[in-house]
Amino acid sequence: MGDESELDAWEHHHFLGYILNRYGLSWDNVVCLMRDKCNRNRSIANLANLPLICCASHHFQLAVREIINIEAELIKKVHKVIVKLKGLLLSARNETLHTSSAKTKQSNSVELNI
Repeated sequence: MGDESELDAWEHHHFLGYILNRYGLSWDNVVCLMRDKCNRNRSIANLANLPLICCASHHFQLAVREIINIEAELIKKVHKVIVKLKGLLLSARNETLHTSSAKTKQSNSVELNI
């Protein structure tokens, strides 16, 4: 077989049948085909006499993108707050480490008055 992009629906149908046969299966074992916007997939489903259903994850991704685009300004503001909080957290950790380090040095030093 040549370049995959050159295959038409009939060749894809034949190739998928070959793969199914290779694993001891047939088109009777296929329940449906998932699709994207490719017309070739519609033709393959027609040739195989199978229902063609939309890819749910693709639709979910599109919906999430739309929500993100709608709420882009809010997302930017939330991001700025998170960055500031991370900075405050790091400052607090450094201050705590510095303070506890100084206290440890004081408690480890012993005065000897002889």
